[in-house]
Amino acid sequence: CHAIIVMTESAVKILYEDYGVEKSKLHAVHHGVPYVEFLKDNSKLKELHNLKNRKVISTFGLINRGKGIEYVIKALPALVDKHPELLYLIIGETHPNVRKEEGESYRKELINLINELGLRRNVKFYNKYLTLQEIITYLKASDIYVYSALDTNQTSSGTLAYALGAGRAIIATPTFYARDMLKNKKGVIVELKSVESMQQALSGILSSKKLKESLERNAYKFSR
Repeated sequence: CHAIIVMTESAVKILYEDYGVEKSKLHAVHHGVPYVEFLKDNSKLKELHNLKNRKVISTFGLINRGKGIEYVIKALPALVDKHPELLYLIIGETHPNVRKEEGESYRKELINLINELGLRRNVKFYNKYLTLQEIITYLKASDIYVYSALDTNQTSSGTLAYALGAGRAIIATPTFYARDMLKNKKGVIVELKSVESMQQALSGILSSKKLKESLERNAYKFSR
């Protein structure tokens, strides 16, 4: 072929260095995002969706074990003591292929973990496939978006791209894509499978309005 399009510079590097593809053929074109107006104050939107006075963390996408959601949940108890209004939204249905193989076992494990940690007031599932408009609405209503993927080799992510496009404060595990997209203070990278690192990152943003607003502005500006 005459040209190969990838979504990040990391993917260009992998194809060139590891697979010997001619560099002149490789072109990085970013993952698309829907147009979203920058929303500095989302309190009215929260009120419309029964989230009034809550500090909202969200994760969305097809649910599977590779999402690493349990590490976010385990980070919450220490934060809820200081921020009792905290609410973690886990948005999306179980991946159809996962449901065929293991049913809803992963979601049930997460629900058991939530109950064990006494977080029923602070974690909520929206078990449904989202339309684009619903994704945009929930992102705009979120204060922090968490991308907790466990596969560090991921070179693209629609959910992370959409969160950037919506100008959210983002916390992410160190995938190729997250490291490419969130450098230069456009988000916070945490250690893989580290509850402590996740808790520190969440606490830092929840406790600092200045940091949160800076991450939001940087993400939105870059994603234009």
